[in-house]
Amino acid sequence: MLTPQSDCSSTLAEGFLTIDNGMLTGTESECRMTNQVDIRGMDGALFDMICTGEGTAWQERAIVMRGNEDELILVWNGFAFAYPACPVPPTRPRQRPAALGG
Repeated sequence: MLTPQSDCSSTLAEGFLTIDNGMLTGTESECRMTNQVDIRGMDGALFDMICTGEGTAWQERAIVMRGNEDELILVWNGFAFAYPACPVPPTRPRQRPAALGG
């Protein structure tokens, strides 16, 4: 669960999910996201998930989509979960180098 004290930089935090390079990674499992089918008229897609975790392997289909408040919505057969997004750190402009030979 994301709270104001959560460390969004830690991928090992309980209840956090990351999606990177076609992999959905959670606390004790990971799934390779394959065979993407975009869902017409929605900000989401259906995937075949090839998963491993807690000493076992399995395959499922899942819908992954962005929610109204930028959360990740993950739908497995019979289950739906909403995961709040970690805030994006503000981008600070780089300082300009001091003029040379002043």
